Amino acid sequence: MTENAATTTDDTTDPARQAIRRRVVNRQSRPAPKEKVDVNPDIVLSDMLPLCGSLGQNPELRFTPGGRAVCNLNVAYDVRDRVGTGENTKWVSKGTMWVRVNVWGQMAENAAESLNKGDRIVAYGYWTDRDWTDKDGNAQVATEFNARDIGVSVMFATATAHRAARS
Repeated sequence: MTENAATTTDDTTDPARQAIRRRVVNRQSRPAPKEKVDVNPDIVLSDMLPLCGSLGQNPELRFTPGGRAVCNLNVAYDVRDRVGTGENTKWVSKGTMWVRVNVWGQMAENAAESLNKGDRIVAYGYWTDRDWTDKDGNAQVATEFNARDIGVSVMFATATAHRAARS
């Protein structure tokens, strides 16, 4: 044991070990490479909002002419208002709001397979306006919610997630 201790060089004086230590420290101190994002994250994050509600009917899965899946969900949520102040504060229902939620791609196929009428969902996405002309020639506008992520709420139910195969 004393023989090993005598032949071991001190890390602080051995130039080869100092060089290795400098390389390790340099690698650790470099910032991680930034991930490439196809959109400005400041704009995306400022427009993204949560939406919680219950499905009013089973999901409707369709495909665009280009073959992209789109799932339409009709989601109902209770619009509530706070009335009173202090200890007298209570929430009063203002009625039910119905929202069309659009889900795209593989997430649309997963949502159509996983969700059913009455399920409570949590969606994360952004609001958009869709313009069209009806059969009488009148201009129409609909406000819709485009989901970037969607899931089942476990507030009133349990759920089991199964990883889908990537295509």
